[in-house]
Amino acid sequence: MTLPNKGFAAFVQDMVQSWSNYLDVNPNLQSGDVILAMFQGISSQLVFLEFLAQTVNNLARAATSTGADLDTWMADFGFTRLPGTAATGQVTFSKLSAAANPIPIQAGTLVQTIGGAVQYQAVADPTQPTWNASQNAYVLPAGQTSLAATVQALTTGTASNVTAGQLAQIATPVPGIDQVTNGAPITNGLNPESDASFRARFVLYLNSLAKATQAAIVAAIVSAQQGLLYNLLENTAPGGAVGAALGEFTAVIDDGSGNPPQSLINLVFNAINAVRGFTILPEVIGPTKVTPSIALTIRVQNGFVATAVQAAVQAAVVGAVNSQTVGTPTLFVSFINEAALSVPGCQAVQPGSTTINGSATDLSLTAFQVARVGTPNVAVGTY
Repeated sequence: MTLPNKGFAAFVQDMVQSWSNYLDVNPNLQSGDVILAMFQGISSQLVFLEFLAQTVNNLARAATSTGADLDTWMADFGFTRLPGTAATGQVTFSKLSAAANPIPIQAGTLVQTIGGAVQYQAVADPTQPTWNASQNAYVLPAGQTSLAATVQALTTGTASNVTAGQLAQIATPVPGIDQVTNGAPITNGLNPESDASFRARFVLYLNSLAKATQAAIVAAIVSAQQGLLYNLLENTAPGGAVGAALGEFTAVIDDGSGNPPQSLINLVFNAINAVRGFTILPEVIGPTKVTPSIALTIRVQNGFVATAVQAAVQAAVVGAVNSQTVGTPTLFVSFINEAALSVPGCQAVQPGSTTINGSATDLSLTAFQVARVGTPNVAVGTY
């Protein structure tokens, strides 16, 4: 409950008024009067006691506890706050001329923003074609000028998120490599779970206890890691067959990349397996990433620099497409246009100019697919 709050001046005023009523005198007390000084001294103590009472009241409930106090309150139930996550994305290492010999770029190689305020390191990624596990490195083949590598921020949280092109310095010298850049924004770094999200998840957790329900499954998924996207498919096998095995369900999960690591899939499976009903078979898989080519033509408003608006529209479209959740059935042309028109300086999108994979029609997606693009996949022209 919310306790009543009375300040120092109100305490003094109430005591002066009570004293006046009791003695039937005019309460014309001036600064320096002994009676007023006594009332003020008592009021200062009352304010302190009021503060203590409000503090105890706040700490007694999750609804009013904050920060470390909320963590302590939740710890009594074995419930912990989800930690922050480090941003992960892709950069391109390149050299000005074709490589004469293979050039390894070791895992742990640091890249950074200009000045080094934000640093990322190359990490192992078997899905990248140039990753060589035996050398623990990405290897630029002879005759090539660039390769793509997966990098991860050294620190967790949104402070390490970067826009396209910000990772432009190689902090760890790599002989033969001249440049690095991130073609698309890297924005999947998350701060530790907020108090509001922590409380909301706790309510979901309580509502799912001792229940093998959809709510229990969802609670298990969202408690595995922050920012997870999911699509639950009942009586559906991972291959898409419906009704082939009654009692089986598939959870398609994504961390925003369209290609979640196997370690995350295993983590979510274990979380679901702990709450699923007996004889019910859970399956957890990552989505099938669809990377469409998008093109549109815009009109730039007078007074704006065309190239800057084009770049902003490109980033807005990338962000909008990548915000779609797993199982979104359609990537609409109108959705792309809305993202473009939200950019200051974009006056209009030329009718009929917006295409997805070369066609001016919406892109249909299955329940197992998710659309993910980078800036190279979005072309923005002007008219």
